[in-house]
Amino acid sequence: MKKIIIISLLFCLILISCQKETSVQIIEPITEQKEWTILIYMVGDSNLEKFAIKDINEIEKVIKSDEIEVYVFLDRDEKHDKTNDDWTGAKLYKLNWDKNPSIINSKIIKYYSEVDSSDSSIILDTINISFKNPSKKNGLIFWGHGNGWKGYGFDNSHNKSSTSMNNFTDLSNSIKKLNIPKFDFVFFFSCLMGQLEVQSNFIGISKYFVGSEDLMYISNSFYSLVFQELSNNPSVSAIEIIKIIADKYYERIPLRTIQKEITISIIDLDKLNESLTSFNNLMSVLYKNEFHYNVLKSRLYTHEFFLSRENSNYIDLIDFLNILSFDNAFKNIKEDILNVKKSFFESILFSKSGSSQNRANGISIFMPKNIDNFDQNYTKIPFVQDNIGWKNLLDELKIYLEKDKIPPVIILNEDTNIQDSSFSLNGKIIDENPVEIKIISAIDEGNNNIKINKIEQIPIKISDTDNEHSFNFNVGKNSLILNNGAESIRISYLDIFEKNYFIISAIYQFKETKETIPVQIYFDKTSGEFISMIGSNNIDQSPYYFEPKINDKLIFSDYYLDVNEKKIEKKYDKTITIKDLNPNIKKIYDKNLNSFYVFSKDMANNKKIKKIN
Repeated sequence: MKKIIIISLLFCLILISCQKETSVQIIEPITEQKEWTILIYMVGDSNLEKFAIKDINEIEKVIKSDEIEVYVFLDRDEKHDKTNDDWTGAKLYKLNWDKNPSIINSKIIKYYSEVDSSDSSIILDTINISFKNPSKKNGLIFWGHGNGWKGYGFDNSHNKSSTSMNNFTDLSNSIKKLNIPKFDFVFFFSCLMGQLEVQSNFIGISKYFVGSEDLMYISNSFYSLVFQELSNNPSVSAIEIIKIIADKYYERIPLRTIQKEITISIIDLDKLNESLTSFNNLMSVLYKNEFHYNVLKSRLYTHEFFLSRENSNYIDLIDFLNILSFDNAFKNIKEDILNVKKSFFESILFSKSGSSQNRANGISIFMPKNIDNFDQNYTKIPFVQDNIGWKNLLDELKIYLEKDKIPPVIILNEDTNIQDSSFSLNGKIIDENPVEIKIISAIDEGNNNIKINKIEQIPIKISDTDNEHSFNFNVGKNSLILNNGAESIRISYLDIFEKNYFIISAIYQFKETKETIPVQIYFDKTSGEFISMIGSNNIDQSPYYFEPKINDKLIFSDYYLDVNEKKIEKKYDKTITIKDLNPNIKKIYDKNLNSFYVFSKDMANNKKIKKIN
């Protein structure tokens, strides 16, 4: 009996101990959420590799708080940086404090082989790992090359492939299926990604978007300053930290000349989403009306980005809407235009830009200004597919510009009299389609001031191709322009008929006296080499020939002519210091002003006039 009692007691004790042990396993300790988790996705498989490594080391030096977790995905290139064992492929790090300024000593969470880091499935994998245990606040930074809607990343090891807008849409849809909260911010440390086509991809998965409408520049200590602030005050709110990001980026640009060009903005994505419906409706109205010329004219006046390229196709959206609202052609919908502008403006929480970007507001959009820059791939991206009004408007503008695609042929009669000082033209204009030819005589008044002397329009019909027109003009003063229907044209250099040279107007500045005089420069049609230069510093004085001198300066101006308004606008000046006594004027002009050939193209030889943009 005693044995039975003892055994029973032991059995009870075992049961009790088992129950106690089981309850300990079930009631696991609750891990408190950290303040911040941030993933930096670095496509460093490019010429930016060394800067990626530098930025990681900057963060390691300052990240001391246990309340923040920073993950970094780094894809490396084979040739641009040989440090840190010169490994290739990609790794996902969880950063920890480390005082070594050049060696990455953080914990490696995952090794990747030579992957295409622009692949959205790789991005999704790093997000899934990094935010498995999300913090109270979470941020996502994309680091690498960018080109607006055309893509992000540009991985060298995979033929410079990029994450397209379609990829980002797929990524966004996949993120929504993960068990993670909405990001507090998405920041593109990449050029030209502050674009509506890009921003719209992150609606629904992030509260805020941070990016630049124009180029982004590498800056010393930017990341160390941002993460120092975060480490010192982990409880900082999302809006506070992204304002720190924007401010520190602007402050750390080293050169004043570059600082003039920078832009950075913060967008409230929920408010941006509210703006899209009214935007699409407005674009549908513009598409259906007959004022396509006025839309294009407003486009020409709008602030542009990425001017280092031959043609800038990225414009500030709010500036475009603002200019539209001033056009009397749209007076009946002016209130609608202003309401859409206001709606977008309210989505911009913060915007900072340099002095040359004073019309940058924070949201750009792709809008070509000539027929050659329309891209069929653009119509396939989700933003355009979802905003059919915008798509239809661009399609209609493209059709409108295509009407001006093939210029007419000018045939001169044998009795045409061409001399050095003046000539008279007699001939006929032939075109396969109905077209309205504008013959414009513009007077160069000196100081790069051009006055329109005469605009004469000759309607030509298919059945009326034998019409003849004659006129006279003085070569020394007037510049003949033949326009085949475009309302706005860019003014470049003048072709002297039956001569082997072009003429361009400029301002010549003497180094010693700083005196300036208007000049006309003659240069070879074929080679572009300098021939001669004439000028006069007195309106009553006859022009005289003189030779350029080393270190004197030439000031070229870029103009365009609004034919309907009969108005010339000077876009900007470019000053060139003379370093060669036989400069190639054509190359200098085209390189620095990117202007078009728009004056008549050798009519005496019966060649077609080059298209006028």
